[in-house]
Amino acid sequence: MSSIANLTAAAINAVTGAGNFNVKGGTFTQAATPNNFPAAATSEILLQNNLSGGNVVAAQNQNQGGFSAYTCRDYQGYEKIASGLAGPTASSSFWQNRAYTEIHNGQAGAGVPVPEYVFAVDGQYGRTGTFTQFQNFQAYTINESGIRYWSRIPWVNGNEQVLGGGVTESGVFFDALGSQPPAIEVARGYVARWTDNTTGAPKLWLLTRDTNGDLYKASVPISTILAAQANDNFNATSGATALNGRPASGVGTWAVISNVWGITSNQAYRSSGSADDYAYINTGASDVAVYCDITLSAVRASPFLIIRGVDANNYTYLQINKNPGGNTNSVQISKKVSGSFATIAQKPYSFALGSTYHVLAGAKGNSLYVYVNDVLVLRTEDNTHIGATRQGIGSYIGVNDDDGGTTWDNFRVDV
Repeated sequence: MSSIANLTAAAINAVTGAGNFNVKGGTFTQAATPNNFPAAATSEILLQNNLSGGNVVAAQNQNQGGFSAYTCRDYQGYEKIASGLAGPTASSSFWQNRAYTEIHNGQAGAGVPVPEYVFAVDGQYGRTGTFTQFQNFQAYTINESGIRYWSRIPWVNGNEQVLGGGVTESGVFFDALGSQPPAIEVARGYVARWTDNTTGAPKLWLLTRDTNGDLYKASVPISTILAAQANDNFNATSGATALNGRPASGVGTWAVISNVWGITSNQAYRSSGSADDYAYINTGASDVAVYCDITLSAVRASPFLIIRGVDANNYTYLQINKNPGGNTNSVQISKKVSGSFATIAQKPYSFALGSTYHVLAGAKGNSLYVYVNDVLVLRTEDNTHIGATRQGIGSYIGVNDDDGGTTWDNFRVDV
């Protein structure tokens, strides 16, 4: 027997003979007689165990800046499959803490493969890397947010690939074209679809060919606007406590935990205080989509959107973290339960201080979602505060949190 400590290449080669090697309760053995193992695989090395509830094999990259835990390569040594978890200090926040499996079909550059299919189980996957050898991006991403289809474009100076469309995990189709596609992409029997999202008058466009190959184009106006459950653009006289008692369009009136919520230059802001605080509208709904344009402070920012609130000590919320001093740059869904905070889910995100972000956070049943600039960046599940009907804005003011310079605008709650 040989332990894992001295399991060398020579020892593994010997396995194809009669040798067996114990590895953490498992055994490397020649795959000649295992139960239900195909005869065609008898030349393979098989790792077996007989542990109740135990995994067969585990792989770990202990470098926090590393990526793949394992790869499979062809006879030329080219990587064909890679799987693992990018470490917390990986080269880009886009990668950090993301689990993935890449399936390659070919190679590019100096033997570097072109990922064709990418399965990222816990987040938006994005480009395949920041190395010039990567000539293209993957065409598909499958993760908890659904299926994404990407335009395959060369990597240039860190630009991401272009999202073409997809299907959400709940079955909603979407396109991200925004304009007419090239004619070469529309053959007979094909139908191209896109929306122009014109403010106040969006249109659905269609492009197809007849049997002669002639292109036809048509648009359908989407003219019925759905009233929000509640919304407010904060166009009002400025004041440090102006939000308290302010009627919102739709249902409800603004209320506050502490009277520190005001309006400045037609935007909501938190005028004073420390620690956490929020202003809210009781919409009477708990399955909601909460939308807001959030402009981060130029110093440090920790703004909230309240998704489901009960009272000052019990609520579920989206939080943006951008604090250079505290070295945080993330989006997270958190909750406060009986006065104690807990993070439900968190993802790295490259926010810029002083910039405005279109943020959409919401809930359906125990599913929680966050979109930033119309891209789904976080989805998770939690059963806390289901049925709570407060939605609103909030922040955490502190040395390593918000400094009070963040503002909120165009607040809206849809059901």
